[in-house]
Amino acid sequence: MSASVQIGFPHMRPAYSPMTLGNMRANGVRTIAAYCQRVDCHHSAVVDVSALSDDAAVPAIGRRLRCTACGRLGAESRPNWSETAAQRPIGDPWDVLGESRAGPKWSDARTNAS
Repeated sequence: MSASVQIGFPHMRPAYSPMTLGNMRANGVRTIAAYCQRVDCHHSAVVDVSALSDDAAVPAIGRRLRCTACGRLGAESRPNWSETAAQRPIGDPWDVLGESRAGPKWSDARTNAS
């Protein structure tokens, strides 16, 4: 028997490291969205995590949260990306290169014909 036996489903473990609060803050997000995982609850809340250290992983924070609606310990937590949408200036979302949605102005060859 091998000395290193793994229990569980290694194919279901993430092959990446989870986002940290430091990385989340570098992307302009200061809060997390927490979702209760109880089947009959589905409560959600936005949680300010500005007092926590930068090296804390976002999913690990959710495991420590308690639902204020049903009292269940543990929640799914994600960066509150809708917070960045509120910081963007209002305008045409397709205006990435400074051009309108219609695209660059092209001259019509029929109008220039003489």
